[in-house]
Amino acid sequence: RALAMWGAAIYAGVFYAWFSAEIHCTYASQLLFPVLMLCGFLQYERTGQAWHLYLAAAAFAIGAGMRPSDGAFLLPFVCWRLIRLRPRRRAVITCAVIVVLCLAWLVPTALAYQRLHWSSLSTQYKGTVGTYFARQTAQESFVANGFNFQTMANVTRLVVALSFAFWPFLLPLVFRRDRRLDSRAVELALWILPGLIFFLAGYFGHAPHLNFATAPIILLALLLLENCTKRIAITTAVLCLVWNIGFFLFFRPVITRSLPVNVVNVYAGRCTWFSLRHRADADLHEVLENPSVLLGSNP
Repeated sequence: RALAMWGAAIYAGVFYAWFSAEIHCTYASQLLFPVLMLCGFLQYERTGQAWHLYLAAAAFAIGAGMRPSDGAFLLPFVCWRLIRLRPRRRAVITCAVIVVLCLAWLVPTALAYQRLHWSSLSTQYKGTVGTYFARQTAQESFVANGFNFQTMANVTRLVVALSFAFWPFLLPLVFRRDRRLDSRAVELALWILPGLIFFLAGYFGHAPHLNFATAPIILLALLLLENCTKRIAITTAVLCLVWNIGFFLFFRPVITRSLPVNVVNVYAGRCTWFSLRHRADADLHEVLENPSVLLGSNP
């Protein structure tokens, strides 16, 4: 229970999660609905009450409607849960609830397209999404382009965001007494890996895109802490929490032309209070040409 409380505190303190709530409501929704879905599944295992399953189904469908990519990333985890669910009748009903609620999102989508005076939902939606996806991945995906400056920048954005948020969890990898992981780690991997693989191989914009995977990453880290001494576990949790809050509140960019320093300034420092307050959202190439843009448009 103590580890669970620390996990909740860390989840509430991740620096890019604080940033997310200030810039885009769907980013904030990524922090709620996947966790609510997991809570429903776990509560059903504990109590056997069917309404918890339907809560999980509704949470998945609402989250997928607000952020369809997250629905795709979470689908392997949900399917794994439904396949193992007993009795089968409840699994079928839960699946039906998910399908109906996901299809229900077509109604507000069609109304929105109608207001834009677009003739066909089926053609326009496919075209706009397909065009956007093709444009982004054509430049950033190493699958399409191999390894070059842009694709390496895409990978770097992902690695910097994750490492700056969760580097304290490297401690239990060193001090764990038992290096085995149980079946819970497999389930969490089904939640984490589809999205991470897509972002590595496709397109990764900035740290808030990781919101959907933040909870399972923390849960996986807590599994590592289970087999550490109490002192190591608490030290790691406190360090992660204090680091994230401190980084968000007190980060200040270092004005220099150094590439490694500016990678941190841009890929991690963008998701901080300084960036929000000073509207500092320059791209890396702009910073390398003129480092003073790190100070933002509202000094």
